[in-house]
Amino acid sequence: MIHWLYRTALFALSIAACASQPNVASPPPHQPLELSLARADGRRVPLSALDGRPRLLFLFATYDEVSQFALVPLSRFIEQTPDAQVLGVLLQPDARTFIPLFARSLSVPFELYAEPDNQLLHGSTPLGKLAGVPAFVVVDARGVIRDLRYGVLSEAQLAAMLSAAR
Repeated sequence: MIHWLYRTALFALSIAACASQPNVASPPPHQPLELSLARADGRRVPLSALDGRPRLLFLFATYDEVSQFALVPLSRFIEQTPDAQVLGVLLQPDARTFIPLFARSLSVPFELYAEPDNQLLHGSTPLGKLAGVPAFVVVDARGVIRDLRYGVLSEAQLAAMLSAAR
């Protein structure tokens, strides 16, 4: 019982912190995001190989309650914007193992990937060291980083981020 109360209080505090702070990160570098993602089967997909549309990357951890809470407006955004290309990138140990489990348990409306080289976790991309999860990154059709935000974002915020990259 105490464990449940502790987790609930921690979750409420994290949601309040996200709501009270602006979720805009420092200005993103307008550099290409060269990144290799991995599907659950281990097949690598370079981010640059995906079609030439703006992409929204949802960087998250399955065990993070704020990341799970961010799925609600993100899922609504995807329903309202079916042409949006949204990629979920798990940032956690053994991420590939969790892809099929997480996809089945929550029926996420986007493709899930792992980041096998841990470039995002180690800060060795133009994004630098990430401040936390969940994070949303918009990459334009040429693969250039256009926006980076943290926390729980509304459908309107997600739409504005993606439309600014078009």
